[in-house]
Amino acid sequence: MTNNRLPIPKYGIVPAAFYILAIPLYFITHLIASNLPHHNASLPLDSSIPFVASFIWIYVLAYLQWFVGYVALARSDESICKKYFGGELIAKILCAIIFILIPTTMVRPEICACDASSNLVRWMYTIDSPDNLLPSIHCMESWLVARGLAKTNAPKPAKIIMWAFTILVCLSVVFVKQHVVVDIAAGILVAELGLYLGNKVRIRNLYDSVENKLGIR
Repeated sequence: MTNNRLPIPKYGIVPAAFYILAIPLYFITHLIASNLPHHNASLPLDSSIPFVASFIWIYVLAYLQWFVGYVALARSDESICKKYFGGELIAKILCAIIFILIPTTMVRPEICACDASSNLVRWMYTIDSPDNLLPSIHCMESWLVARGLAKTNAPKPAKIIMWAFTILVCLSVVFVKQHVVVDIAAGILVAELGLYLGNKVRIRNLYDSVENKLGIR
């Protein structure tokens, strides 16, 4: 049961801490792979997908989706919490390995318009270089929170909204030309593989061990 004195129950603290501690992996892999040959994984389909600047708002709001989703998972049943945080941790490690072994890049469009959406896309391009693309972290994270929330006792409308927004996130990454189609499929595949391997290696045991050592169980 959730401890009402805490934003998340005690059993959610260590999984959430590991989630935060693993975030720098993205930037570390960027530094490691920056001087390696990069490959373009674009398909003919990608060239037919239009640039739609307004989807940048979905792309940015995905960060809020993850925050809400993972807080909900941290507050859910202990087994669900540790399963999905564990799956996310494994998936993030798999992404880091792939970023180094198969560095990818893509050609971005020139943004000429000056409306709010286009300006936000232009700003995003300046802070996020076109690498670390395969798999898509955006698709991986959104898929995991939707998948996890579906297993909780959250209201059905909330689950539907989470899945609908996840679909929009997957569309946004190609409409704003941050990713190509293959990156979406790879992000979902890595998410599922992370959940599978998390169960196989019993990542929950790691969380339990750390909790015991910290005396927070």
